[in-house]
Amino acid sequence: MKIGFIGLGIMGESMCENIVKKHDDKVYVFDFVEAKVKQLEAVGAVACSSSKEVAEHADVIISMVPKSEHSRSVYNEVLQRWPRQQAHSLSMPRLLRVNLQLLQVNSVSMSVVTRLLLRL
Repeated sequence: MKIGFIGLGIMGESMCENIVKKHDDKVYVFDFVEAKVKQLEAVGAVACSSSKEVAEHADVIISMVPKSEHSRSVYNEVLQRWPRQQAHSLSMPRLLRVNLQLLQVNSVSMSVVTRLLLRL
């Protein structure tokens, strides 16, 4: 299973590095701080230039971003990749069907992200 990891801050970096070292398939990574992406690439991750690129390759996304608005931004970008009518096609990565959201957000923001995913 190919894993996508978005957000390589204090918590995300450590978790992602551990996954890269122990997982037997590819791990695709993205962060706005390019040095963080290069650091994970050095231990075996595959660097991506955007959240959308991660979504194009991964079966599962783990996102660890610091604020609610960042989470909404990530999923708005990822979901733009697939028009609604294509959302359930076999060509769409399973990653959008399985989502691990690891951050502290208020319930309203989590509800917004959940609705974005459920529109599929």
